[in-house]
Amino acid sequence: MKLINTFFFVFFVFSINTYSQSFVKEGIYADGRLEVGATGSMTKYFGEFTDNNVGLAGGFFTRYFFPYVPELAIGARAGFGYLNYERRYINRLGSDFYRQFPREYFLDADRRAYERSTKITTVDLLLFVNLLPRSQINYYIFGGFSVLSFQNQDIQESPLDPGGDRIHYPEFKVQDEIDFHPVGGMGIDVFLYRDLSLGIHASYHILTTDYLDGYAQIPPEGSLANTDGIGEVGMKLSYYLFSDNDPDNDGLTNDEEKEYGTFPYKADTDDDGINDYDEIHLYKSNPLSIDSDGDGLTDAQEVANNTNLNTVDTDKDGLTDYEEIMLHNSNPNIADSDRDGLTDLEEVKAGSDPMKGDTDGDGILDIDDKCPSVFGIKILQGCPQTEAFVKEIETRDTVFVKSKPDTVIIVQEIEKIKKGETYKPKGIHFLTGSAEIRVESELILDDIANWLEREKDIKIEIQGHTDQEGNEDVNMRLSIDRAEAVMFYLIKKGISPTRLQAKGFGETKPLDTSGTKKAMAKNRRIEFKII
Repeated sequence: MKLINTFFFVFFVFSINTYSQSFVKEGIYADGRLEVGATGSMTKYFGEFTDNNVGLAGGFFTRYFFPYVPELAIGARAGFGYLNYERRYINRLGSDFYRQFPREYFLDADRRAYERSTKITTVDLLLFVNLLPRSQINYYIFGGFSVLSFQNQDIQESPLDPGGDRIHYPEFKVQDEIDFHPVGGMGIDVFLYRDLSLGIHASYHILTTDYLDGYAQIPPEGSLANTDGIGEVGMKLSYYLFSDNDPDNDGLTNDEEKEYGTFPYKADTDDDGINDYDEIHLYKSNPLSIDSDGDGLTDAQEVANNTNLNTVDTDKDGLTDYEEIMLHNSNPNIADSDRDGLTDLEEVKAGSDPMKGDTDGDGILDIDDKCPSVFGIKILQGCPQTEAFVKEIETRDTVFVKSKPDTVIIVQEIEKIKKGETYKPKGIHFLTGSAEIRVESELILDDIANWLEREKDIKIEIQGHTDQEGNEDVNMRLSIDRAEAVMFYLIKKGISPTRLQAKGFGETKPLDTSGTKKAMAKNRRIEFKII
């Protein structure tokens, strides 16, 4: 036993020394690999004559690691060698001993020990559980079934009687030299390189025969109570075949995965939705971080929004990509999402919508609008009317003119309109592409002003409309300008600004969609809605 203990100690020191010197320069990837190796072992017989003698054996070893689950493996090993022991008299064996080893054949059998041996050959089928298959040092346990063929020296040398049976073993048959039994054990492998390892293993064969040492207690026949056993401690040198250079199929070789620190058995190490290869070679991002630039967006979200995975503010507008996407719903790739002349950051600071050129819909672009989030009028640069503005207009700009006789038809039409309804007078025209009122249209507006002067409680919304020709945004702006032109005309005629509102609809509410010139003329109009 001292020799066995010394062996274990030497190997343990060797393993630690090997690991500390970092012989392994490459990653260990056991998945789907086949190990083949040679073994050299010390054998130990366990039976009636158990002593400190050991034998020697050699053999071959193979093991296949399952793909993706290298913690499990199947394998086989074949060994051949000898068991050594001392056959000697033991009081407890009694008459059975002398029946097989009589004094006339074995002189001094009860006083001295005879050094004997048993030749053995084993074939094992094994299942392995590997504790650290992807580490430099792998610990494992195994179990399975074994077939043993043995030839004991005493049995082989026993003389034959006239009938051909062995004199000392009358019940022993040739088939008794074959034994089927379970085997189990454990081992340690130390990888010197990715494809080469040195290991130690220990195993025990639980035999179903009692003839291994040439002595068997005769009664009771077939009993397993006194069966023999074989212990084995050895070393093996193994080489590994069928290396899978990319077990996770992410496009990175195992060497690259080791270099970048990614996990070779997982295509997306950081679980951000982008495989390691794309992060490294396509997006130049960090495969170990779910948010490479730390802006609050995962790398997958950045890819979905076409932003730079390594830059907090892709368009450099002063807002982070996270703020643009998650808070303001703006375009993180364009500094001015709505292209109104203001950067997204300027819009956010001003309280306007970075995705709308005209946030409040008053027809004045945010860049020209001093009140971009509140509906206003052009003369106040987009801000709403105030009491001070109304008084200033009444004082400075109101022009009183002598009333002309009412146009009976217009007055009658207006008086039929109820609150919430709209009056569509004919004949209010403007210069082409302009908000300048034609002279001939002033008579109609004068009649409307006179009517409003009499009906002090009525308030109206002046609505401008255009046809579908030209740019939609330009038409919207033109409709607002024309509505405001009419409003200011009525103010100059003495109507209080507090009773008037101007609103443009552009080409959004056509009366006739046929597309003819007549339809176009019909759609260009000013309407008055009583509110």
